Amino acid sequence: MLTTLGKILERLILNRVEWFVGVNNLYPPEQTGFRKGHCSLDNVACLENDVSNSFNQRHSTIAILFDWADAYGNVIHQNCWRY
Repeated sequence: MLTTLGKILERLILNRVEWFVGVNNLYPPEQTGFRKGHCSLDNVACLENDVSNSFNQRHSTIAILFDWADAYGNVIHQNCWRY
């Protein structure tokens, strides 16, 4: 029973925080993932639009992309504490 109550409370708090952040425009305009009405592919569409506009104006576009998937799992962890 406690886990059900916890999930209901978590959903209520999440809805309230999402509403507050949305109403007060606290999301950066570049953030599209984890937002209602947006998806992570929106950034890909913006990049495509920027590249197309730069190409039409004969300018250059540079994109630096990072793949953070499993980045922490590939770090060598050494024991820093010696007793």
